[in-house]
Amino acid sequence: MYEWNNSADDSNIESKGIVKYVIGNKSDLGQKRNVSSKEGNTFAAGISSHYIETSALNASNVDFVFLEIGRLLISNDLIPNGTDSDGIGFIIGPSHEISSECC
Repeated sequence: MYEWNNSADDSNIESKGIVKYVIGNKSDLGQKRNVSSKEGNTFAAGISSHYIETSALNASNVDFVFLEIGRLLISNDLIPNGTDSDGIGFIIGPSHEISSECC
C-alpha cells in the first residue's frame, strides 16, 4: 500500500483531482480480521485517503463505495455527470436492491 501511495504521490495525483480510497474488505469477520477498523482508518488518514470497510458476503458498502468514488470524481470535474467518453448517458445514484434470486 505504501508503494502504491508513493507512486500516486510522485505523479502529482492530488493536483489532478484523483480520488484515493483505502477499502477494507471482509468487514463481516468481526474480531477474526487481520486489520482492525482503527488500523485502517489510521493508515488511510496517514496517506490522506478516504477509508471505508466492505463485505462482499453481505454486500455491505460495496455499491456505496463505487457510487461514492464516482460522485467524488464528478465533483472533481474528472467525469462529466450524465455522459461517458463515448457519449453514452449514465446517472450516478442509488443502486438497486440486491436479490439472491436469479433472473
